[in-house]
Amino acid sequence: MIRYKGIYEFVEAARLLRQKGLAVNCQLLGFFDDNPAAIPQSQINEWHNNRIIDYLGHTDAVAGIIEQADCIVLPSYYREGIPLSLLEGASMCKALIAADTSGCRTLIKEGVNGYLCKEQDVASLAEKMTTYYYLSPAEKKQMGIEGRSTVLERFANDIIVDIYRTKINSILHS
Repeated sequence: MIRYKGIYEFVEAARLLRQKGLAVNCQLLGFFDDNPAAIPQSQINEWHNNRIIDYLGHTDAVAGIIEQADCIVLPSYYREGIPLSLLEGASMCKALIAADTSGCRTLIKEGVNGYLCKEQDVASLAEKMTTYYYLSPAEKKQMGIEGRSTVLERFANDIIVDIYRTKINSILHS
């Protein structure tokens, strides 16, 4: 539970959606550590006890949790590659909502397999979550299918391994 993963923004967006009367169940999954950017467990517990979010704890078996989710939301503004949680979600036919960062932008096609919100912007995140909420079940399903298609076309293991082999061969033969 790290601050720059957009946890505070997610919780505030969840609060806004609930204030609008939307029937959402916003969940957090993750572990606590000694990172200086970590959110205190007491804060997570407070949000959970106040029914703003549902804290699920930590597990290595995320497939079952992803399967139960409607969509995957990751408003992270941490500078990383493509977040594994988004790849996992898309591979399981889940729509994605994430901050408009380079890694997320590589995976998400706006309005096709998910939505991109402005970094560290609660209103933008809440708007994208609300837009997704009001999609029809068929539209939500299609978004998930498009996400899986993107993963298979661009990020399947054999494609990534071929890229690595090509790079390694070019280094060895240069």
